Amino acid sequence: MRETAGTPARLTGFTIDGQAQPLAQYFSTTTIPANGSIAANFIARGIVTPSSRTFAVTGIDASGNTWTRQTSVTYMPIPAVTYFLETATPLVIHQNAADPSCPWPVNVNVEDWGGSLGLISAFYVGGVSYTAQVPGIFGTERLEAWSSLQGTVCVSGITPPASTPVEVDLSTGETQQVLVSFAGPPANPATLSAAPPAVTLEASDAGRFAQATLNLAVSDKAAEWSVTVLPGNRTTGWLTVSPLSGKGSAQLTLTARGSGFGAGAYRALLVFQSDAASPQTLTVPVMFVAGPNSSGIAIDSVGNAAGYQSVGAPGGLISVFGSQLAPAAQLAAGSPVAFANSGVTATVNGVPAPVVYASPNQLNVQVPYAAGAGPAVLGIDNRGQIAGFLFQVAPAAPAIFADASGAIVPIAAAKAGGLATMYVTGIGEVTPALKTAYAPSTPVAGQARPVLPVSVTVGGVEAFVQTAALAPNQIGTAEVSFLVPPGAAPGAQPVVITVGGARSAPATLTIQ
Repeated sequence: MRETAGTPARLTGFTIDGQAQPLAQYFSTTTIPANGSIAANFIARGIVTPSSRTFAVTGIDASGNTWTRQTSVTYMPIPAVTYFLETATPLVIHQNAADPSCPWPVNVNVEDWGGSLGLISAFYVGGVSYTAQVPGIFGTERLEAWSSLQGTVCVSGITPPASTPVEVDLSTGETQQVLVSFAGPPANPATLSAAPPAVTLEASDAGRFAQATLNLAVSDKAAEWSVTVLPGNRTTGWLTVSPLSGKGSAQLTLTARGSGFGAGAYRALLVFQSDAASPQTLTVPVMFVAGPNSSGIAIDSVGNAAGYQSVGAPGGLISVFGSQLAPAAQLAAGSPVAFANSGVTATVNGVPAPVVYASPNQLNVQVPYAAGAGPAVLGIDNRGQIAGFLFQVAPAAPAIFADASGAIVPIAAAKAGGLATMYVTGIGEVTPALKTAYAPSTPVAGQARPVLPVSVTVGGVEAFVQTAALAPNQIGTAEVSFLVPPGAAPGAQPVVITVGGARSAPATLTIQ
């Protein structure tokens, strides 16, 4: 409910299909400030589709005038074919004056509701095509069955108030569109923060029940907020959050009920939003680890398999360190490799991930291309014993494979003006697309190139990249060949690769 006449108002009644409802059950406050808004969330179960419901609100303004507003919502059955949902949080975006590089961030969520695979074939904001930027925004164009993708589009050049449609098209022919509005910055912006910044719930008992508290800090005690659980499909049915809205700082109760869910590690995202805050949204990842852990299986850290930075990328390799991760050491072979290795399986955001190498204290896992970007949950199942870990996946997280001395492999020396080659991981999506768990043959590998732009520097000087493509007969690894700058100084020089704006840690190349 948004007040647009500049007069404070108050709710006096609320009905659903003509049946009176208690206001306090749905609205944290009944007062709508002048030019302000209040929000409520409704969950309806057991609805026979198709059907419609009418929501009606009555109120009074500061001058004593009464008013009524109503809207009708139609509920449709999930189609027997593909079905996906696009949402944006928030729908009314206030300018973030503190970040001129992204004054109006549009947070878009795309999730599958029909159990079908699909590709984002087109993406438009205000009629302008952002399709080429999909891998950089969402991390991938692949929408796995029952999975979800999140990304942020930075919109500029807006004169508020204004509105524009955001459209997502799938390769299956399905199209979704949401209308977002743009407003100016809040006059005295509040800040949102959460403690802890991420929540882990664990339940090893048969009932798989767990609870945790989350403290939301709002610098303005009068600022109203609401929270949305993403994705909204059945994969987060284990989580309930209370309250879903409020004013000022609050303590929320998170409850996980894993009945009906198999053993594993599950992810949800809590997206807090407040019109009075800047930035307007705050995302808190939630991990639910459901299943037995009597063997002491534990994950201590997760890092890129080449440089061990704490960020992974779709299609790249990550190394998992811990204890009781596998019964014995075993290297996977073949193409595609089996997803299970030595009885161990892995998932990232619920998507199966191949275990390329397994040992009691280390696993090497390929991040599925369909995992997307953003906060991620890694789940490890060692023959029924479950462990989980929260980490970050970016559209690209390049890292250079190096020897013990930090020199690039396979050849650590080259002449100035000559050709050098290195192996990297974390380059993100490739085109033509390759399935997860596949080690491409030589002709296929040479054609599978990174979607995001690639650049290389030697000693801080940009080098000409001759080729950048997947490495033959290897999983999650790319081969990059570049010309050493003719004026490169002799001796050990740092080499850095950048993919899609993400820089690797340096490795050394000896210039002869």
